[in-house]
Amino acid sequence: VFDTKTHGIRASLKNLEGYFTRRKLKNIKEIINTYAPGGSIGQSQANTDAYVKSVVNYMKTNWDVNVTSTTTLTFAGSSETNSKNIKMFKELNKAILKQEGKLTADLISSIDSFDIKNLA
Repeated sequence: VFDTKTHGIRASLKNLEGYFTRRKLKNIKEIINTYAPGGSIGQSQANTDAYVKSVVNYMKTNWDVNVTSTTTLTFAGSSETNSKNIKMFKELNKAILKQEGKLTADLISSIDSFDIKNLA
């Protein structure tokens, strides 16, 4: 639980940023298999595969119709300036929140308006 919605959004985005910048994960499949690995307690590989598929479908609708689970994604963290990469990063965060049942209209608006520089 966070004291403000902005702090919660920043934490969610910061976690995702770490997958790109520290762990060097390159695609949806790698990210979701790290975030929700099959074989962990209460999580089967079939559930993880369905999670990946759901995130890919969300991303096809909201970011790039040609994205697949293994499409290379690029995000440089708080120094990112490429608008397509920033959009991808925010949409990926929304796709994960949607899969977790936590995406609401006010969160969408807050994520869209979040300044990536605030990840520093």
